[in-house]
Order: sequence, then C-alpha cells, then structure tokens
Amino acid sequence: MQHHPSYSLSQPIPLEANGHIAEHIQVILAGFAEQSKASVIHMSSLFHAFILCQL
Repeated sequence: MQHHPSYSLSQPIPLEANGHIAEHIQVILAGFAEQSKASVIHMSSLFHAFILCQL
C-alpha cells in the first residue's frame, strides 16, 4: 500500500491544553476588533478562531 502525504493521523488534544487554546482564542478575538475590515487577515483570524473553538 502506498503512503499518501495528504493523509494524517488525528490525535486527541490533551485536557491540559484547554487553557492554552482558550487563551489563544481570546487573543485572536481581541485583535480582531483592531484589524482593518478591508484586510484579508480580518476574516482569516476569525476562521482560525472558529477552528480552534471546534477543538
């Protein structure tokens, strides 16, 4: 069987990481209000925050 680099193994995030992830989301959302609405980074930061919230 051939290995494809696009496949990856998913592993659970340790419970100890929850606080760090929550802090990271807070930093992203706090910076969101300060970013230019015309900036691509504006929507990109929201995208990343929502992905982190799903974890």
